[in-house]
Amino acid sequence: MTDRFANGDPGNDTGGLSGDRLATGFDPAHKGFYQGGDLKGLIGRLDYVKNLGSTAIWITPAFANRPVQGTGENVSAGYHGYWITDFTRIDPHLGTNADMKKLVREAHKRGMKVFFDIITNHTADVIDYAEKTYSYRSKGAYPYVDASGTPFDDREYAGGKAFPKVTADSFPYTPVAPKKAKTPSWLNDPTMYHNRGDSTFSGENSEYGDFFGLDDLWTERPEVVEGMTDIYKTWVRETGIDGFRIDTAKHVNMEFWERFSPALRGYAAKLGNERFFMFGEVYSSEPSFTSRYSTRGGMNATLDFPFQEAARSFSGGTAGAARLAALYAGDDHHTDADSNASSLPTFLGNHDMGRIGRFLAQDNPGAPDAELLRRDLLAHELMYLTRGQPVVYYGDEQGFTGPAQGSGGDQDARQSMFASKTASYLSNDLIGTDATHAQDNFTPSHPLYRGISALAKLRDAHPALADGAQIERLAAGGVYAFSRIDARAQVEYVVAVNNAERAATVQVPTFSPGMAFTRVYGPASTAPDAAASGADAKLAVTVPALSAVVYRASARLATPAAAPAVSIALPGAEIRGTVEDGRIPVTATVPGTGFDQVTFAARIGDGRWRVLGTDDAPSTAGGSRTFRVFHDLKGVPAGTKVAYKAVVKDSAGRFASAAAEAVVGAEPEPAEPGAVRRDWLVVHYQRADYDGWGLHVWGDVENPTDWAKPLPLTGQDAYGRFAWIKLKPGAREVGIIAHRGDEKDGGDRIVDPARTGEVWLAEGSPVTHASRAAAQGYATVHYSRPGKDYDGWGLHLWGDGLADGAATEWAAPRPPDGTDSSGVFWKVPLKNASVPVNLIVHKGDAKDPGPDQSFTPAAQPEAHIASGVAKVHATRAEAENVAILHYHRPDGNYDGWGLHLWGGRGGPPSGPRRWRPPGGTASASSSASPSPRGRRT
Repeated sequence: MTDRFANGDPGNDTGGLSGDRLATGFDPAHKGFYQGGDLKGLIGRLDYVKNLGSTAIWITPAFANRPVQGTGENVSAGYHGYWITDFTRIDPHLGTNADMKKLVREAHKRGMKVFFDIITNHTADVIDYAEKTYSYRSKGAYPYVDASGTPFDDREYAGGKAFPKVTADSFPYTPVAPKKAKTPSWLNDPTMYHNRGDSTFSGENSEYGDFFGLDDLWTERPEVVEGMTDIYKTWVRETGIDGFRIDTAKHVNMEFWERFSPALRGYAAKLGNERFFMFGEVYSSEPSFTSRYSTRGGMNATLDFPFQEAARSFSGGTAGAARLAALYAGDDHHTDADSNASSLPTFLGNHDMGRIGRFLAQDNPGAPDAELLRRDLLAHELMYLTRGQPVVYYGDEQGFTGPAQGSGGDQDARQSMFASKTASYLSNDLIGTDATHAQDNFTPSHPLYRGISALAKLRDAHPALADGAQIERLAAGGVYAFSRIDARAQVEYVVAVNNAERAATVQVPTFSPGMAFTRVYGPASTAPDAAASGADAKLAVTVPALSAVVYRASARLATPAAAPAVSIALPGAEIRGTVEDGRIPVTATVPGTGFDQVTFAARIGDGRWRVLGTDDAPSTAGGSRTFRVFHDLKGVPAGTKVAYKAVVKDSAGRFASAAAEAVVGAEPEPAEPGAVRRDWLVVHYQRADYDGWGLHVWGDVENPTDWAKPLPLTGQDAYGRFAWIKLKPGAREVGIIAHRGDEKDGGDRIVDPARTGEVWLAEGSPVTHASRAAAQGYATVHYSRPGKDYDGWGLHLWGDGLADGAATEWAAPRPPDGTDSSGVFWKVPLKNASVPVNLIVHKGDAKDPGPDQSFTPAAQPEAHIASGVAKVHATRAEAENVAILHYHRPDGNYDGWGLHLWGGRGGPPSGPRRWRPPGGTASASSSASPSPRGRRT
């Protein structure tokens, strides 16, 4: 953060403005105002940054900002750079355009790159609404209208060159804007903005709403795409900048990125910078979501928020190695033809969420400084030794933390490196030092500065630790171990990290039996200098408490005894992604234990073969190694044949391939803009007894309850009782308390019906689960054979969602846990219901039906497998080819009621018939009727 790093020119502290802080924005005693840092100060400290081991600098937005925004207690200055009014010049508080050019030149002289933090989502808050109200107005209730008054959906024009003509009357709010507040001039046209009110950061308004009141650009308009592209092309041309960090990327529509990203990267390449790097801020812990902005949106990468969350938990001791294993299991989502997870900028904290030092103190209350220092170093070791590009937030290398109270984020995480006059900063405790914020903190002897510098030098000396493949070896308790290997050098490194407060000795699998290894990182006092793998290729490694070790093999990999082989699998004969994500998984299985790389390619129709990506870090479970990429089918017409090929290359340069093909299914229909997605919320509740228990509900519901009259749990299923809650249109927040009288179970809960239409609660637990499988901690696999002969048949299991110890070896399958009317079943323990469970039903080497099968428990808590049928069915009805129809009557009286059926059935009788229900639940009756093969009901 440039304003908080170094003050090289006190003459620009007020930005050339006169008056008090509300006019100039300058007040070094207040954490929410400019404090004096500038570009000249940063230039003067470049050697400090370089000596830390940094190869690049990313600076917060430096363009001219509105000096002050807000009123009363909420007033603050634009020192952070995110309230831009002039995209063509540097903010005078920070310097001049010439200063920025000099910064880039001086950094390049030292072998460092410079990245601008840029914004395309919004500008400063300048536009007002004539209505003087600002809550979000949805597209469904308030559609855009063109100049003639005809409603239209702007998404139909996003990414194109045409757009309907609009006026100030085309919006849900009437925009009122000054004429010359922003530069370039096109930004002063209020019709270039969404004008829908404030965002709540979910659903439709996440992209259409104003970000805390900031004017949200109408990025679906081609004029906005072209205008923003021109702005940033100019900075690339004028400064020689090396890349962009893109703010609030997830709040901009994907079609914008599909045009903006390639335009900027292509322009930089024409100017001679073919390695121009763009990475977006996509604040989410889900790789399946963050990855879309690189694989589809054209960026090189996204900031690795999933890593930050996992690294904080691991280094703070609140999660074990399994948390890291779950993180890296999602890396395949980032793989495409020109990038993968190795491109991701990894980080431990930032200017919004807070600092890693503060997180560690929060997770370990009362911990002494020595422990916090060791945990801080462990967090950085994890970041520097795993895949990705480490990002150090300024001040972390000096032990900056934050206040003892509060979240420690936003203004509390923006301390100055130079002597501070801000009272709230002066009270902070720094890790690893007796220094305070009352003095400059550019101390190369600080243990964190020295530790980070040593890690950077280690990566320089051993490039495999920076760019090599990362193969998971072990995730047990607090120890996570993995191999790093460069495909060309083929020398294996074994890395292990330990978050326990005592040393741990583990047996780590490697590629080579009888290989000598030398320690290249880790404390010599507890980690031996040399070790050797055994005949089983396992290396005994002792990892000190709260530390990491790295061992390097003494020789290249040996040639594998067997040539490579590969098989390929698709999700089905018909393939298609979802509305939100058009990608499908393409997987390959490779036998053996060597270092292999699998490259995937696809051919759409009669077109050319195109590489989808290369995976060199397989998932391994139960003796199977699975490689994977994702293919985006968005825009491919239904009925198109797609051919896939997987080519494996082993460490000796030998190849093998496999092919498969499928037909593209129908494109899923997106929901209408602003449409109400759910009318009801279903709340499931499991407990030993239900007498007197009900739900107190409030919020976006049609019928809030009185405390004395809770909503009864009238429904019942295999999990327990449940209740229906009628929602208001557009419901986003529903409050729930399970209670009996004044006795509460689990406390207050808030549910967003836009995210899920069902939730599961359990007696004694405060957790609100989004799936039945997550709530019960297991998934059930049912298996039926026509002859009912189940002797010797078992279940082979693998996958990252399984609970520890649930994966099986091929020679020891899991025996059935019981029998029911359909056959046998297994209750499969889970630790992450959102991750697919892979399985094979087998007896010795006989498989039924044959190919690997999988299902995701969060989507279906039960899997029904019929002998000889490859599909995994979600229900017994589907597996047995019947339709089960449920009928609910509020009065619970079903006497005399039956079902009249006609047409579409697969069995007798031939004419209409009144079917009687064979059974029911506390809430409904059900009937089973044969279905014709191939039909869905």
